[in-house]
Amino acid sequence: VYGPELAPWVEKHHKRLEESNLLFMMQSGQRAGIIQFRGRAIHGGEAEKLFKELQEEIERDHKTKADFDARMLTAHLALARHGGMPEQQEMERRYRFHMVIQNMHKEIMQGMNDVHATLNFAGSRGELSPQEFADVKSWLNQAVAKLQVALEDAQKHTIPALKNMSDGQSLGGFLLPKQLILGLLDEGQSIDGLWVQRLLAQLGEVQDKLARLLFKSMGGILALQERIVAGFQQNATTISAPSP
Repeated sequence: VYGPELAPWVEKHHKRLEESNLLFMMQSGQRAGIIQFRGRAIHGGEAEKLFKELQEEIERDHKTKADFDARMLTAHLALARHGGMPEQQEMERRYRFHMVIQNMHKEIMQGMNDVHATLNFAGSRGELSPQEFADVKSWLNQAVAKLQVALEDAQKHTIPALKNMSDGQSLGGFLLPKQLILGLLDEGQSIDGLWVQRLLAQLGEVQDKLARLLFKSMGGILALQERIVAGFQQNATTISAPSP
């Protein structure tokens, strides 16, 4: 049903997500020094440009995955229904979960991009005007809101059985077991650097866990697809076998 190129593509996509996390940490100041990126050494000054280029690659990945997911779900559900297999409901659940965490990951990455763009803007202005300061607080609070919405949605879902993870664990509790950071107050006259660091840390933690879940979820879906195809082939062989 799918070609041998899928598994290498999944590996490459997961690698891009890991690279995105690393570049984000560099450009946001959470990691200093020189790192190896795709066979060459880069420093913090190069991270922003590379990060933006990598986001374009990841966005293309999302479109590829959406098309692939739709075709694979249709094909394997048809096989499971035709063979009367119990895997049909499990497949539907796994695909729904995968779509949920895929959308969450996209939103959290956008939130992190927004924070980074806001910090770059504030850093380039020197002294902010009252309106600019209000805008910066609003942009940062929007990133907090994205994180809050994602975690509230995550509380409605449980994680299916994945590698080294048992079935039924709360998605919200897994993504951020600690208390969510509070937004900046409207009347505040300054922005605490420690608050910004906490926001970046929580966004980074949730993004990293979602990236790992996506990788494991895809692995679980692929394994289930193989079971469905094998079961369908077995059923077909049994039906076509001549009577003694």
